[in-house]
Amino acid sequence: MIFTGRAHSVPNLAKAVLLALGENPPNHPWPEHEWKVFEAVCQEELDPEALEVMAARAGVVCHSNRLTPQMRLAMEHLMRTKPPRIIIATTTLAQGVNVGISSVIVATPYFDKNAIDKRDFWNICGRARRAFVDRLHSGSRIFSSNALYRGSSCKFLSRGSTLTLERPPSR
Repeated sequence: MIFTGRAHSVPNLAKAVLLALGENPPNHPWPEHEWKVFEAVCQEELDPEALEVMAARAGVVCHSNRLTPQMRLAMEHLMRTKPPRIIIATTTLAQGVNVGISSVIVATPYFDKNAIDKRDFWNICGRARRAFVDRLHSGSRIFSSNALYRGSSCKFLSRGSTLTLERPPSR
């Protein structure tokens, strides 16, 4: 999962992921019925050539508050039936949706000049191997370019190790 605190960053991150997947990425093997339901909701809520639809077709799910509640619910249902290749999300995915995630990349923990709160940050980081739904990977990984919370620690259930993030020195 790629996390960003900024909803306006989701489309650019999706474009970068699609570019990395190649010129014509293969369609993700979504279950047929659930994909048709998702497409029907997309037809009602989005432009037919919307980035969210193109990305989802390739298995890249874009989840943010820029989508209508109906779109987010359809997307969450789709993710529950078959894990996507990649999820790009804001804190809108913070509660209630458990999908198999082995790694969390924190692209930016900032909404604007303010950071997300500590609880939301650790909830997002805790998505890595939540509820042991990802059995393919032996360890959890969290990548972040900005460490925000001095002295905060996250215990990885799979290894029993602790990661401590240190806040960079103030300018």
